[in-house]
Amino acid sequence: MPIILLFSSQYQGCLSGWTGATCQLFQGMITTTAPTTPSVGITCANRPCINGGTCFNNGDSYFCYCGPTNTFTGTNCEIISSTLVPNCPLNCAPGYCVPSGSSTHPYACMCRGTLHLTSCN
Repeated sequence: MPIILLFSSQYQGCLSGWTGATCQLFQGMITTTAPTTPSVGITCANRPCINGGTCFNNGDSYFCYCGPTNTFTGTNCEIISSTLVPNCPLNCAPGYCVPSGSSTHPYACMCRGTLHLTSCN
């Protein structure tokens, strides 16, 4: 069973290297992969692209261009590339591995917005 890190409402701050309102942005690596599958019924007016992704309207749908560096992927540029932590010893799929800033547990898995110390399963 994975260990889930829960923070009280008093907690303010992000893990080392992360920023943003919900700690969703990796500092210094906020760039934008190739166009992804369009999503019908949502347009760029909804601001669906994150992590520096560029939104392009396509009729009643959109696609996010995440950029040439492959730092982020996914429909909304929401998936961080595993190359940011190339030697991560954890199996974080379908989430992603992040540096935790802790000497005891140097890596953690970001799984749908929740940190787990071992995996996303």
